[in-house]
Amino acid sequence: DIFHALWHPDAHIRNLGDKGKTIIHSQLIRLFEDGTFEQLQLVFARLQMPEPYYGSYPFDQQVLTVHIESMAHTTKRIVFQPLANFSGMNTRNIPRWPGWTFAGLAFGSIDAAPDYVSLHENTHRPRCERRSRFFLNICVTRQYKHILTSLIIPLIIQVVITWTAFFVGIQQLMPRVAVAFVSYLSLNNAATALTSGLPPVSYVMFMD
Repeated sequence: DIFHALWHPDAHIRNLGDKGKTIIHSQLIRLFEDGTFEQLQLVFARLQMPEPYYGSYPFDQQVLTVHIESMAHTTKRIVFQPLANFSGMNTRNIPRWPGWTFAGLAFGSIDAAPDYVSLHENTHRPRCERRSRFFLNICVTRQYKHILTSLIIPLIIQVVITWTAFFVGIQQLMPRVAVAFVSYLSLNNAATALTSGLPPVSYVMFMD
C-alpha cells in the first residue's frame, strides 16, 4: 500500500467507541510544495459522547462531538487547520435522523494539553507542549412530541382519574377502594415501563 509507505499525520479520532474500531472506505492524500499535507478519508466509526446530560429529558439537547488529534506530535510538528467552508458534514442526510432535530454546527481547531496533564496544572502552570485538535460539534434537539403524546399525557390522565376516588361517597366504600386500587396498579405499571426506557444516570431527570 503506497499510503503507508509515505509519511502522513497520525490523526486519530479521540472519542471512538466500540473498542476503537474504524472502517476506512476510501482515502486520498495530496502533498504540496510548501509542506502542506492534505488527507481525506471516508471513515465509518461509532463515537462516544464525552459528557451527555439527560436532566431535562425528553426536552434535552445533546452535542455530538468528533475530536481528531495527533497522538504523538505536538503543535511544533502538526497543526490541524479546518477549511472555512467545509466542515465534513453532509447536511443532505439531516432529515433522516429519527427522533432528533438539527440545531446547529460548530467546528474548528484548538491547542489542547495531553490527557496525562491534570486540570490544575493545565490551568495554572501550562508548561507542557500542546497538541493540535480538530473538533466538530453537532447540536441536536430531541423530538419530544411522540413522548409527550404516548407517555406524559396518558400519565397525567391516570393521575387525574385517581383523584375521582375522593369524590366517591364514604358510604360507597367498595367503589372508592376499587378506583384507588386499579389506578395505583395502572400508575405502577406505567412508571415501571417508563423507568426501563430512561438512561441509567445518577441524578434526577425531568421524567422522574
